[in-house]
Amino acid sequence: MFNLPAIFSVFSLLMTSLLAGCGSGQSPQSSTTTTTTTTQATLTTVAFARGADIGWSTQLSSLGYTWEDQTQTVLPVLQILKNHGVNLIRIRTFVNPAISSGSLGVGAMNQAGSIALAKTANAMGFAIMIDFHLSDTWADPGHQSIPAAWANDSYSQMQTDVSNYVSGFMTALAAAGIYPQYVQIGNEINSGLLWPIGEYTNPSQMAGLINSGYSAVKAVSPSTQVIVHLAGLSNLTDLEWFYDLLKANGGKWDVTGFSYYDGPGTLATSTANLSTMASRYSKPVMICEIGYTETDFMNTADDMKTAIEAVQSVPNSMGLGVIYWEPDAPDDATTSSYSLGAVSEVSSKLLQFNTAIDQFLFTGSTVGNQIIDSQFSNATNGWQITSTTPAAIYTQAGGNGTMLSFNASTAYGGTIWEDVTGLPNGTYTMTAWIENGGGQTTAQMFAWPTGGSNMTVNLPIAATWSQVQITNIQVTQGTAWVGISISANSGQWANIESVSFTQN
Repeated sequence: MFNLPAIFSVFSLLMTSLLAGCGSGQSPQSSTTTTTTTTQATLTTVAFARGADIGWSTQLSSLGYTWEDQTQTVLPVLQILKNHGVNLIRIRTFVNPAISSGSLGVGAMNQAGSIALAKTANAMGFAIMIDFHLSDTWADPGHQSIPAAWANDSYSQMQTDVSNYVSGFMTALAAAGIYPQYVQIGNEINSGLLWPIGEYTNPSQMAGLINSGYSAVKAVSPSTQVIVHLAGLSNLTDLEWFYDLLKANGGKWDVTGFSYYDGPGTLATSTANLSTMASRYSKPVMICEIGYTETDFMNTADDMKTAIEAVQSVPNSMGLGVIYWEPDAPDDATTSSYSLGAVSEVSSKLLQFNTAIDQFLFTGSTVGNQIIDSQFSNATNGWQITSTTPAAIYTQAGGNGTMLSFNASTAYGGTIWEDVTGLPNGTYTMTAWIENGGGQTTAQMFAWPTGGSNMTVNLPIAATWSQVQITNIQVTQGTAWVGISISANSGQWANIESVSFTQN
C-alpha cells in the first residue's frame, strides 16, 4: 500500500517502574508468541498476529525522526510497538528499488535493508512477515511493473526469475537464522502481477508465477505460510472472482489476505466477507493492511478494535491477524503527506503515538470488559493522562495486584482516561476498586458517552478497597470517554485498580 490522500493535550508525566503484583491481573496481550526449534532452526510464530508494517522506519530514523509513547517517553519505534501489543512485523521488499537518502520513496527496502530490519525485529521476539512486491517500486491494484532486470524475459524465464529471487532472499534470511511465519507472493494483486505477462487476462501465467514463488518459499522454509493478498475487503464480488480464477488455474496459497482502508463504516460487511472467504476456499484469512486518518484517531481506534474483533470472530479460528500499515509514519513532506499513520508530529521530527495503536492491547470482546488494561498491568498503555504536576500520578504494587496511585508532595490535579471505541449501542456499567484517604477538592470517576449524558460519581472515602460504580450509561454513537479525575492538596491520595466498562 502507498496511497497519497491529499479531549485534551497530553502533558508530560513521570512514571515510576511498574512492579508485578500478586493479584489476578492478566497481561493485555492475548496472542501467544511461540519459538520452536525445527529442522529450519528457529521459527517464531504467533497465534494471532497484531502486526505493523514499518518499512519507512529505517530511513525515518536516519533522517532524525524519533518516536515517543503517550507518556512522552522517547523509545525505539520497535520497542514502543512491542509495549503496545504488536507481535509481528511485516516487511515489504522490492527487487532493485531506487533508494535515495534524501527522499523516502520505497524506503530502504531492498534485500539488504529488508533483511536488516528483519534481524532487528526477530532479535526482539517479533514474528516476521515478508511482503514480496515483485517489482522495483510500489505494487498495488493499479501498478504491477516488471523489474527492470526482467523486462525482456519470456514467461518461462520469468518463472525462473521469480523462483531464483524468492529463493535467494529466503536463503539469505535463513543464513541469519530467520524463518518468516508468513510470506506474501505479490502485493495487492487484484489484476495480477508482473504485467502484462502475469496479468489477470493471462490467468494460467498469473497462477504459474505465483506458484513459482510459492514453491521457492517452501523449498527453504516448509512451515512458512504463503499469502495471496488483494485490496478491497469490502468488495466480495471482486474477491470471489479473483480467487475463483486463481483456483481454477491451479494457483497455490495457504492464507487469503486483504487490505482494508474503508474506515469503520463498512466493517460489518467486511466481517461477513472474512467468514465467507474462509469458508469458500477452506483457508484462513488475514487483514494484511489497515489504516485510517491520524487526525481522527478516535475513529481510527474504533476501526482497529472492530477489525481485530472481526478477524477473531471468523469461525473455527480461521482469522489469523490484523496488520497496521506504517503506524510510525508522519503526515509531512517526508512521506508525501501520508495521513494514515498513528502518530502526530508534536515538534520537529518528534512523533507521538496516539490511541489507535493501543487497540492491539485489547483482548476482550463486545460482551466483555472494554477497558484495554483494566489492571494497569502494563504501566499506562491504553490510558491517556493529564496532570498539573508531573509526579501526581504513578504506578506501584499494592492491594491485591497492581494499582494506579494519585499522590504528590504538593497540590496537584490529574486525570487518567481512555477513549473506549467500537462499542455496540446499549446500556453500560462502569466499575472500579478504590482506596481513598479523602479531603480532595475533586475525586470522581466519570463516563461520558459520545452524544449522551455525562455521568460522574464521587470516589468513596475508604481506608480499605471499596467498589465504585456508574450504572445506566447510554451509548448511542459507539464511543465513550471514561476515567478518573482528582484535584487535591499535598499528601491527599487515592488508589485505583480493576477498572471495567461492560455492556449490561
